[in-house]
Amino acid sequence: MASFRKRTDTCFSRRTEQRTFSNARCYFASALLLLLIVLTLPTMVQMKYLGPKLSRLVMDEQTGVVFVGGENRLYQLTDGLKLLVEVKTGPMDDSDKCFPPPEACFVNRTATNNYNKILVVDKDRRNLIACGSVYQGKCEARSLMNISDVLPGKQDDDMINFAVVANDETSSSEAFIARGLPQLGTVMYVASTYSGKSPESQVYREQVPAIATRSLNRRNRFSLTEGGGSFSESRVSAIFIKSEVAPQYPIQYVTGFSSGNFSYFLTVQRDTVSRLQHGKLLTKIVQICHDDAFYYSYSDIPLRCASETPGAGIDEDYNVLQAARVIYPGEQLAENLFADNNPGDVLVGVFTRDNSQTGSGRQGTFGAGNKHRRSGPSSRGVDSAVCVFTMAEIRRKFLENIKLCHQGNSSVSGGGYLRVGPRGNCNQQLGKHKKETEQDEENKNKMKDNNERRRRRRREWRRKMKKEGERN
Repeated sequence: MASFRKRTDTCFSRRTEQRTFSNARCYFASALLLLLIVLTLPTMVQMKYLGPKLSRLVMDEQTGVVFVGGENRLYQLTDGLKLLVEVKTGPMDDSDKCFPPPEACFVNRTATNNYNKILVVDKDRRNLIACGSVYQGKCEARSLMNISDVLPGKQDDDMINFAVVANDETSSSEAFIARGLPQLGTVMYVASTYSGKSPESQVYREQVPAIATRSLNRRNRFSLTEGGGSFSESRVSAIFIKSEVAPQYPIQYVTGFSSGNFSYFLTVQRDTVSRLQHGKLLTKIVQICHDDAFYYSYSDIPLRCASETPGAGIDEDYNVLQAARVIYPGEQLAENLFADNNPGDVLVGVFTRDNSQTGSGRQGTFGAGNKHRRSGPSSRGVDSAVCVFTMAEIRRKFLENIKLCHQGNSSVSGGGYLRVGPRGNCNQQLGKHKKETEQDEENKNKMKDNNERRRRRRREWRRKMKKEGERN
């Protein structure tokens, strides 16, 4: 399967400067330099101590109210960080080896810390979605006016519909709200690392999808969706890790977002599912069509951030994504970064190297990194990099892989670790991507025309100001 690699145009490090030829940029910095920058920033900020182990922060864009999630607590603050509401969410009597109350449990439930895993503002329904690690990763909808008010809604008794996120402190969970099937409006896309730690808990965790689309409507909140707006246990909007692979193949979900007609998740995982080989870490980008009821459109490709010296190949592969965000660059930034000045939305990612020999990896949960890294003049001593990818380029790379799938040369989905739908999805993906690629080109041409008109107006304004200056 083809990977998507971003090389450098101008790469900066503390020790050297190296230029290569490409249409994108990647910036490097040592950990020490970054630390020094942070320490010299001015401290004119509002500060509010809430408690230990805070994990999530979101803001209601309509009111400016801030919501914070952490260990056993949720907080609601004003835009000036004045505490409005504090809600205790744990510890709770729980066990990962049974269903949550009121169901019977054949092991002793003990006081268990509740770690906030997901905190998302549903601006369409004016709810705050909060998911915790207790009760198999259960979610609640709370009022944006007062988070102590848990909103009513039908609670499904099926494990697959109420267990949403990871049920421990360290396993990753990411979620965002975006468009789904037309009849459902916006939905919540959720990704969770498999967290079955024992044979008893694995019976439950195998029912929790790796990635899923969940309803936000009151009558079936957090249930998996099925075509036609109904709900079904047999064919659902989710994808699962194979049960024989999941315990030894954790996937770290870094972030998720929506762009165009697709939703995306970014992951860090090993490049092999073999029990005998640790493999090295790599970053992947996962793509799902918004109007796909059964995840037939699921596909993923490696995402690479690397420095390169002309004629010498790759100096350093920054293989572990730490954080990422999709932005729309302004005119000046677009002119500096991209040759055509019209990139559309772009993905900005912070990457680090994994050179471990012990298999520690990101947050200590993954296999060994690249044991045979190449050291070059542009990367020696550099710990991290920022790479920029245009979403149009990423979609084109997905389209190439889907064409290979259509020709029978690629599976486009996972490396043998996913339970996926039938191969017939290639035709559906191909049509969707062709339409999206055509739209990207149309938007690119429109932006190019608009930028040219702006430049022309600036030139005319400068000539006018010059003539007026000469008259005076």
